[in-house]
Amino acid sequence: MVKTAIVFDHRGRAHGDQEGPLEIRYTYNRKAYYVATGLRVRAEAWFSGKTADMECWPEIEARLGIIRTKLEREINRCLERGEAPEPKKLRERLSMAMEAIDSEEPFMDWAIAQVPMLNVRESTRVHYNTLLMRLREYGRLLSWQDMTSENIMMW
Repeated sequence: MVKTAIVFDHRGRAHGDQEGPLEIRYTYNRKAYYVATGLRVRAEAWFSGKTADMECWPEIEARLGIIRTKLEREINRCLERGEAPEPKKLRERLSMAMEAIDSEEPFMDWAIAQVPMLNVRESTRVHYNTLLMRLREYGRLLSWQDMTSENIMMW
C-alpha cells in the first residue's frame, strides 16, 4: 500500500519568517520518499496542512492537488505493471508533468491532451470530455493563471 501526504520542511531548516519547501511524502513498504513540489511557504504561516493568512493559498492548494494527483497516478501505473514505485523514475515523470504546467501551454490544451492518456473506462472519458467542453463554454478557466479559487467558485 502506498500513502501520500503533503509535508512542510521535513528537514526542519525553516524557522520564523523563513520560507520552507512543501514536499509530497509517499510511503512504500514502510519507507518514506520525498518529492519536491517547487512550492515554498513561511514557517510561521504553516498550520496543519494549510497556510494561514495567505492570499495565494487557493492557488498553492490547487497546484499541490495537481502534483499529488499526478504522483499518485504514476505510483498506480507502476503498481499495475508489478513494478516498485522507484523514487528516481517517479521524480522524472513528475518533473516532466510539472514542466507542462509551468510552460505557456494553456490549461485547456493541456487538459484535453491528458484525457486520452488516462487509464479509465470509455464512459468516464466521455464525462471528462463533457466537463472540458463545459469549461471551455464557461470561458474563464482557459489558462493556468485563470485557475483561481474565485473563478473556480464562480463556475
